Amino acid sequence: MSDRIDPQRLTAFGSDVLRKLGVAADDADLVSHSLVQADLWGHQSHGVMRLPWYVRRLQSGAMHAVTNPTLEVDAGSVAVIDGRDGIGQVVAHRAARESIERARRHGVGAVAVRNSNHFGTAMYFSLMGPPHGCIMLAATNASPAMAPWG
Repeated sequence: MSDRIDPQRLTAFGSDVLRKLGVAADDADLVSHSLVQADLWGHQSHGVMRLPWYVRRLQSGAMHAVTNPTLEVDAGSVAVIDGRDGIGQVVAHRAARESIERARRHGVGAVAVRNSNHFGTAMYFSLMGPPHGCIMLAATNASPAMAPWG
């Protein structure tokens, strides 16, 4: 008997949970895939263990199930996206796509996000760049509870 759970089944389960809370299918799939992938990479702190926390945030209204980020600043290679309290992974995915497009047009793309939520492991989004010939850096702020490295 194995203690391993098939990643595809776990991703489908997470997606189903999120869809039942009003998250669009594509957004639910993105979030669930990012959580399972974090576990597969060994980043358990940003993996499926976050799903119950996301559920509580959706139920409380701290995070909105329907994510409609808006472009607030459009300044060539620089942009600012307002996540409007949407799901962090959905907003981060939009920001990553936006930065890739701006880098392709201007040589560099810098996109800041505000009013978003936890977006999982940054690696998930920084890996979007190389297939498009881009180097990506994803960063975020953290609560004061985050200890400095070392």
